[in-house]
Amino acid sequence: MTAMKICYIYSLQWSAPDAHMTNLLSNCEALSTEGHTVCLLTPFGRKSVIEERFHLYGVAKNFKVRRMACPEPKNYGTIGMFLRGAFCAQALAAVFIIKPDAIYTSDFSMLYFLSRVPGFLRPGVLVIFEAHKVYSGAAQLRRVSEKQEIAAMKAADRVVCISNGVKRDLIALGYPEEKLYVLPNAVDLSKFNVRRQDGRGTHNIVYTGSFLYWKGVDILVDAFALLLKQMPDTKLYLVGDDYEGNRQKLATQIKELGIEKSVEMTGYVSQKEVARYLGIADVAVLPNRVTVEGANYTSPSKIFEYMAARVPIVASDLPSIREILDEETAVLVPPDDAKALCDGMLRLLKNPSIGRDLADKAYERVRSNYTWDMRARKIVKIIEKIKG
Repeated sequence: MTAMKICYIYSLQWSAPDAHMTNLLSNCEALSTEGHTVCLLTPFGRKSVIEERFHLYGVAKNFKVRRMACPEPKNYGTIGMFLRGAFCAQALAAVFIIKPDAIYTSDFSMLYFLSRVPGFLRPGVLVIFEAHKVYSGAAQLRRVSEKQEIAAMKAADRVVCISNGVKRDLIALGYPEEKLYVLPNAVDLSKFNVRRQDGRGTHNIVYTGSFLYWKGVDILVDAFALLLKQMPDTKLYLVGDDYEGNRQKLATQIKELGIEKSVEMTGYVSQKEVARYLGIADVAVLPNRVTVEGANYTSPSKIFEYMAARVPIVASDLPSIREILDEETAVLVPPDDAKALCDGMLRLLKNPSIGRDLADKAYERVRSNYTWDMRARKIVKIIEKIKG
């Protein structure tokens, strides 16, 4: 394997931590660990904030972060789009200076920008795009038309899809199947090698991640209220947050159900703290709703973290989830159904031996297939195959 120079480009919002930031930084860390020179090009962010994010996600800063002289684009309004354009232009100029072997980006704005740049201004390097959704089909980005998306995709030499649902819909748009690869997200096993804490006298249900609507956390809260009627010694930990106001909605829901004493909302915590919560979990839950994002376009980091921590899992039975889990590794329940979710959690709480068997098989699956270093090697093989 020849060492490569890779530019990872993303209009990152350093001020707003989320799962995508975890995946992006972990990807860069793994590629660098594999011996490649990685330079992450991002909008301007204060050094103290950037350092805090590396600490929050437990990522080694073994790659370069080059900040463009451009504020973070906060949205897709007029100002936000202007800032994205300014960032893309500066990132392109930086690429001409760095002269990488490949550009790797999961930023659709960058891909669209490249598709609009005249050929003589495009860098003569490979462009790999990591697709987390089909933008013309994603609910929050309907303003991207199929025509615009097809035009943008032509700027990519290859596309890495995080799920088969993304691949299927890109093929439907007309993108060549032979240029598509499916690489789900992954995990660093060493960060979730937690010591299981048994014999506490209580039962703990844990959810980690954001509170976006399609994540179905409100369904989990309803299911937990039902569960308390049968197992009142159980506690629910909601480890995460978001910037859409759903935390307050959940707090109101919890209060109206009268279960405040049994639920703890932690807010954002470090990856080390996430591992600690998984260490006390009897069951970890992934309650995604039936939406385009939840059913087809997601590859949740939490799945791989739950598997790595050997926690028994209850998850919505959706195509995107079945790409990773099945009945041998988790309890799968009908989505959008609080009663079914409650029954799934009760099954594992009342039958710990079943949970241990599922968790052991899930761990072996993630260890053999879904680590960041494995994923990095696959990305490099894609680049090498194109370069010949």
